[in-house]
Amino acid sequence: MRPDWLIPLISEQVFAYIVDQTGTGEQPQSSLVRDSMKAAFRRAVGKALQQVEQRYPQWAPFLFDTDFLGKQGAPILAQLLLPGGHPDPAEFARRLADFLPMHLSDDPLLSFHTLESVAADFLASLVLRSLSVIK
Repeated sequence: MRPDWLIPLISEQVFAYIVDQTGTGEQPQSSLVRDSMKAAFRRAVGKALQQVEQRYPQWAPFLFDTDFLGKQGAPILAQLLLPGGHPDPAEFARRLADFLPMHLSDDPLLSFHTLESVAADFLASLVLRSLSVIK
């Protein structure tokens, strides 16, 4: 089960990544829009993680890790909100595979294939839920 504090922390790290990449600073006139986008993104991430938790309970603890989603996963998640950005499930899966303990599977190809499926499902769910955030 994911902790309640996880989603806002991940959202803040994704938005911090976007600010770093775009060079946009804190602009008072857009704080309401930014806060609204953050809230919508938090809801989208929460729902997408909930779906992963239901479909892939064995992978959920790794996705619910702030070190993974907030750091290694943030650049991929940020692609949802950057103009022209396209989150890459294979890159997300690669980063997750690099993050995971080595002993999780005796068959690394099966494990990576599974991770690609988990990543694709998570990002597809997040894309669908994030469309209202982007518009």
